[in-house]
Amino acid sequence: MKTSPIWEFFTILGGEKCKCKFCSTTVSCQTGNTSNSIGHLKAKHPDQYAQFLAMKKHKEDEKACASATQPKLTGFIPVVPKPHPQSKDKYPHDSARHLDLNKQVAMMLAADMRPFSMVDDVGFRSLVQKLDPRYDMPTRTTFARSIIPEIFKNERVKLYNIIKKDSPIAMGFTSDIWTSKANKSFICLTGHYLTNDFVLKRSILDIRYFPECHTANNILIKLDSMTDYYDIDFKEVRSFFTTNSGSNYVCVLSKFNGIVTSTSCFAHDLHLAINEAVGRVPKMNEMLNNGRKII
Repeated sequence: MKTSPIWEFFTILGGEKCKCKFCSTTVSCQTGNTSNSIGHLKAKHPDQYAQFLAMKKHKEDEKACASATQPKLTGFIPVVPKPHPQSKDKYPHDSARHLDLNKQVAMMLAADMRPFSMVDDVGFRSLVQKLDPRYDMPTRTTFARSIIPEIFKNERVKLYNIIKKDSPIAMGFTSDIWTSKANKSFICLTGHYLTNDFVLKRSILDIRYFPECHTANNILIKLDSMTDYYDIDFKEVRSFFTTNSGSNYVCVLSKFNGIVTSTSCFAHDLHLAINEAVGRVPKMNEMLNNGRKII
């Protein structure tokens, strides 16, 4: 889009040329360059050149005025200055109030699955400062490397004590391997049991980063490490494992030599059966695709 006032005096032609409206002289204007056009106007048409300068100055003044009056984002969201650690107006970093607020922010990040970078967002920091100006909120690095790992450690100790106190005589376990959007693999183990009062309890016992090959031996090493932390002895606690029908998990469970009762996930098996059945019905995939287009 040609925005310079010089184009009020020239007509743009094809082939990166333009023609003077006063003497029909053709001037080069490659890639929108205005130097040749302005030079021609100044040398051949001084009155029109003076008019061009006046139009140019008027446009620059309008732009400057608009820039001065245009509201900026910082006018709506105040820029929060970087906090000064241990400022006299802030809670001491070892105070109960400061530590409790750290925990509440960390629990919010975990419960809502928010990224650590949220605590560095200008809007969020502004909100926190408005709610409690004395709170010196840590950076995302502190949350990621210190605060949340410490909360995880404490919560796992609590879970250990609960299982130890309940002393279940039987437990059900589920395990699976999944890959994150960042293409990193994790293995998860959940536990379920009934207390002596017939109260059902269930929890995620552990999630581990699993960069190794997903062989039966590697899975077994991970599961042993997870259950060892909770002092779960499969010979003393009647154990039931539910997994998918993957050959690696089937091989893992076979290594327990009958100590663990295993079963495949019904929902997973049903899903596989339906997919296989759909593939055997002529034109079924075509009908499903047409249905998806309509929906």
